[in-house]
Amino acid sequence: MQGGEIEAGSCVSPLMQHAACTVQHAACADQHAACAVQHAVCTAQHAACAVQHAVCTAQHAACTAEHAACTVQHAACTAQHAACTAEHAACTARHAVCTARHAACAVQHAVCIAQHAACTGRHAACAVQHAACHACQLPWG
Repeated sequence: MQGGEIEAGSCVSPLMQHAACTVQHAACADQHAACAVQHAVCTAQHAACAVQHAVCTAQHAACTAEHAACTVQHAACTAQHAACTAEHAACTARHAVCTARHAACAVQHAVCIAQHAACTGRHAACAVQHAACHACQLPWG
């Protein structure tokens, strides 16, 4: 006997066979409904995963762009730091030269003050001598 056929002389009535088929059909319908629900759940999950993947892909692209910008900024800052370091070294060298020059000028200034004092003293002596010469009553030459 194959499915759905009634064997000749069988005790199974067509009504019972129909009832069995109806039960089987109901079971298949329930299974089909369960599969349909599961398929809907899987489809929704797949859609959610696709959205999440798109979000992650966009986030990754944004992070990659930001990393590139930071790398460029870091290179610029490194170059600026090198320039500032070189400028600082040049300023330090100039400061040393200016300090040495200032010390030399201070020594020269002290020498000039001493020389001025000596010249002032000589001038005073000459003035006294000149006054003495004019005060003298002896005839000249």
